[in-house]
Amino acid sequence: MSKRKAVFFLIYPIFLAACAAEKPVIESLDTQTDSSGTGFIVIKGLGFGNERGESFVNADGVFPTASSYKSWSDNEIIVRIPEFCESGLIYVHKNGKKSNPMIFVTAHSLPRLSRLARTDRPVIDSVSPKEAFTGAVVTITGSGFGETRRQKNSLYGEARFTRPQISGAEPDGLFITPNENAGGYLSWREREIKIRIPDGAGSGFISVFGEGGESARIPFSAQRRGGEKNMRGKGAFIISYSTDIVIEDAPGDFIIYLWAPRPVFSASQRVKEILSRTVEPFLENYHGKDLYKFSGLKIGDKKTITTEMIVETWAVETRVESALVNTESPPDFEKFFLEESRLVPCGDDEIKSAAKKIVLNEHNPYRKARLIYDELLTYDIGVEHKNGGALDALRSKKADAYSISLLFCALSRAAGVCAAPVSGVVVDAQNNAYNHYWAQFYLKDFGWVPLDVSFGAGSAPYPYTFTNERKNYYFGNIDNQRVAFSEGEAELSKMDVRGRLTSFERVYSLQNIFEEAAGELNAYSSHWGEVIVGGSYYNN
Repeated sequence: MSKRKAVFFLIYPIFLAACAAEKPVIESLDTQTDSSGTGFIVIKGLGFGNERGESFVNADGVFPTASSYKSWSDNEIIVRIPEFCESGLIYVHKNGKKSNPMIFVTAHSLPRLSRLARTDRPVIDSVSPKEAFTGAVVTITGSGFGETRRQKNSLYGEARFTRPQISGAEPDGLFITPNENAGGYLSWREREIKIRIPDGAGSGFISVFGEGGESARIPFSAQRRGGEKNMRGKGAFIISYSTDIVIEDAPGDFIIYLWAPRPVFSASQRVKEILSRTVEPFLENYHGKDLYKFSGLKIGDKKTITTEMIVETWAVETRVESALVNTESPPDFEKFFLEESRLVPCGDDEIKSAAKKIVLNEHNPYRKARLIYDELLTYDIGVEHKNGGALDALRSKKADAYSISLLFCALSRAAGVCAAPVSGVVVDAQNNAYNHYWAQFYLKDFGWVPLDVSFGAGSAPYPYTFTNERKNYYFGNIDNQRVAFSEGEAELSKMDVRGRLTSFERVYSLQNIFEEAAGELNAYSSHWGEVIVGGSYYNN
């Protein structure tokens, strides 16, 4: 990434602010039972409004239906006790304003609250189902999970699954969590969590990690249909990367946000330790990136963000029995990876026509992916063949790692196979890092299968000795000499409605936003450094 200067000419809109409505206030909670034995919560306080309208009650993360409300007045609400709501926090929401919380407790839940008073650790009461395939939904019930997964500026709430035994990993590090950027967490409440079994989970246990620590580990079996996936050969890298910004012309107040790439967390890769940071992020690991916020800077001010960390990786090897692969439609949460995107033009007529010619009448997603991979190996692939992306590669039959990976994903999606580009760096024997791109495709009930068309074709961004087995190895397998910074395209959202966005192409993270500037900032310069490897270790 290189230095650039941003110059903006702005006309600022005038915003009219309405007087904020008073927040509702809860003063007391009680219960009552009608003649049929139905239980109700009686909420007394101020400012609820004479009619419910769009207002509602939040009972421990459960939102009662309209028929649950017995009465609603400005100082009293009577609502049926929601199912499964034995205790928790009650809020009243009115006109976008949220009341103070108040603890609600039913009599038969008092012993549990007494137990929780002695420890803040989450408690799991049940897991359903206790055995399922990768991608299935699991419901965890219990208590002490927390109202949200986020505490201040960091995530603390997560569900943990055992991952299979792999070489060179400490016993306490053998867990994998759902991917929040791919629909891994469906809901998180104080007493119930719904999640999807993450790719890389194995048989062993499931637990919940919260603000107070980790719950007891409950037996759980995660399975794959159609084959096996294993991790072996540990690699460890000390990496660092930095960003500089310099303010050049700012007549008034402004804010700058920087979305810093961060190595992904998966069954085969993790950030073991943050060694140093020059600036703490505003939000850490937010949608897989570290978000920095700068305000109060003046002309001539310079800010430098440098992060140094240890990243551990493992080679991924799969063995798929194509005849046993689930050929049903992909699960809903993965259908995003069938859609056209900024970099993957799978809806283009040329792409669809090419995909149809390659896969013909094949219905098996694993075999479709292999047919596309083999077709792309006939292209002229080399680091010198830089072009605009997937369409240019299709038309010219020439590509580098970037465009051939995007083309694989476009053809796969057009053929009905979920696929995602992966970006990061590969590291040579002298610890030089090079931007690189590869891909992965999804099999229902199995998970993600990695591949690298460029390496399969014998093309690397540095001198590398390939074996004669490279074509077969790099379909379904990936080495440990790389660090991934994005899996799929990270589509980030603006932090400010006035924000002006900056993005970069062909860098080590596929994301739509790197910088956002809002306010009276006419010009600034920025420099995003490349990844530097300070040391590495391999155990093959």
